Formats: sequence, structure tokens, C-alpha cells
Amino acid sequence: MAQAKRLYVQKAKELTDLRAETLKIIRGERKLSAELLNSLVSETEAQAAAEEQNLKKAQAELDQLLASNAAVEKEYNQILSWADLYDQATFDAKKMIVSQLIRAVYVRRDYEVEIDFNISFDEELWQ
Repeated sequence: MAQAKRLYVQKAKELTDLRAETLKIIRGERKLSAELLNSLVSETEAQAAAEEQNLKKAQAELDQLLASNAAVEKEYNQILSWADLYDQATFDAKKMIVSQLIRAVYVRRDYEVEIDFNISFDEELWQ
């Protein structure tokens, strides 16, 4: 984002400088090929427009990341509130909460334990 903004500002400044040079040539203060200067202005205008689009794209990506971050933060705060509730609950209430979260527990030989949850722990939710 910062790099896109820096490049856009740089190209906009170059465009302003080239326009100023064009005025000096028109006024007779400088001697330079008008065709060369016009091609430089056109090229710089195109580059400035491209950098402006890059800046807009970077801003949109930043806005999307901020929105995603807000959603994750809300979910995190909700998880913390559930954890606080669980910590303050009585033993019977804790058993009831756990019974809602866990569908089944399987214990096999050599104390191998498998827990089947009612909620999903997919990585996609946490990214």
C-alpha cells in the first residue's frame, strides 16, 4: 500500500514537472523538441494512471483485510466470552456445556482417544 502510494505520488510529480517544462517551451524560455516533450507527457500520464489504479487496488485489498480482521476479532471476543462463562460455571453447568460441544468420545486400546465434536475446527474458518 505504501509503495503503491509512493509510486503514484512520484508519477504525479513527474507529470506536473513535464507540464511545467512544456509551458517554458511554449513561452520560449527553454529549447527542446516539443514532440519529445509531448511523448514524455503522454507516457507519464499513462504511467500515472496505471499507478493510480494500483493504488486503488491496494486500498481495496486493505479495506477487505480490515473487514476480515474485524470479523475474526468479533469471533475471538465471542470465544473469550464463552471461555469466561465456562470458567465461572458450576460443575453441572460445565458438564452440560461440554455435552453440547461433544457428540461422542471413543476410547480404544492403549488409551487411544477420539473425540467427535458437534462444531467444526476447519482451518478455513481461522484464516
